Amino acid sequence: MVSLDAIADGLISAGAKVRPHWLRKGFFSLLFSLYSYLNRLKSIVFQFRLQAYIVSGVEKTSGENIRFLFVGRKKFLLFLNDLFFTDTPHIEHVGTLFVWKLKSFNRFFSSAIDAVFVSCDRFYQRMLQKAGLFVFPQLIDMVFDAKDSLEKIQSDFSSSAIKDIKHIKLYGYSYSICSDLKSLEQFYYRMYRPTMIGTSGRNTPVPFLYMRFFYELGYELLQVKNMEGDVVAAGLFYCTDTKLTGKYLGVLQNDEMLYVKKVVSALYYFHILLAKKRNIDVINFGACRPFVNEGLFQYKRKWGTKVERGRFFPQVYGMYVSLDSSVMRQFLLDNPFIGIAENNELVVFVFVDKKTFDEKDRKQYEELFMVPGVRTLRLIKL
Repeated sequence: MVSLDAIADGLISAGAKVRPHWLRKGFFSLLFSLYSYLNRLKSIVFQFRLQAYIVSGVEKTSGENIRFLFVGRKKFLLFLNDLFFTDTPHIEHVGTLFVWKLKSFNRFFSSAIDAVFVSCDRFYQRMLQKAGLFVFPQLIDMVFDAKDSLEKIQSDFSSSAIKDIKHIKLYGYSYSICSDLKSLEQFYYRMYRPTMIGTSGRNTPVPFLYMRFFYELGYELLQVKNMEGDVVAAGLFYCTDTKLTGKYLGVLQNDEMLYVKKVVSALYYFHILLAKKRNIDVINFGACRPFVNEGLFQYKRKWGTKVERGRFFPQVYGMYVSLDSSVMRQFLLDNPFIGIAENNELVVFVFVDKKTFDEKDRKQYEELFMVPGVRTLRLIKL
């Protein structure tokens, strides 16, 4: 059977010959919408029947062994592997489960299981909630309000962001915008791919055909240059009249020294300058996992972003944790996360130790973990 990616690749090659430009852009806009909807439909249909696996390995924080049940498509295990384990865990297939029978996940459950995770399209979200699971999105968007003047925006930055801007000026970074295919190829192979592979060793870069899709749709490349004028980082973005959306970014050969020299901060800062230059009010800085204490989440928050449900990320997870597991109990206490409430609104779940929690501390927790874009915080006593 021919894959959707192979069909899309052939259509891109044919569509690139379409003239004039406005007709070509319209063709690719239609093609991308069709590809996205078919991919989503395929995902929903395939998830009628979910595979179940026992996953075991060494938990990265405690160094202890943990085992959990994962129900869903195996490719979505990458998300949990990176979240929990120091190395690739052992995975054992144990059966199948129809999505409408999620409540019976406990037939796989035993005292040796620390947690249960179910991964599926948000189309089935209510079934996860009815099964008594905490539900959270795979990824959330981090969005920046650029309506104010640049002076006002910079005055509201965190001290860490202000310090980064000083480094950006110290290292003499500048930026340029380009939209040619050769620059896009260099970005993909010299920056994006090395960054994705090198970040954790487990990330899978999207195929280059995705880049070609976006190139034909009118996406542009923001290139960060050093004092010598060499391109050392870049990000793919798209502009409408009111919104700038960042899609992918990469650092040249994933060079560690460039991170030290704040080249990623230069990318973020130059997106803000570009938005102001083009009179754009909103910047989508891309997605991250919904765990409030994680590094990428905190990094994007320091620029003054708020959270939104990701339009292009329909996957959600349901989570059940055995409180008999000291490792998973500690994980919950250490990792507040943005979940999805029964009314479909975003909510911050914060877990506290009922032995030490005092109601007088509620306000402090709200100040620490309440995130712009979320209206509700739930404190759950363990």
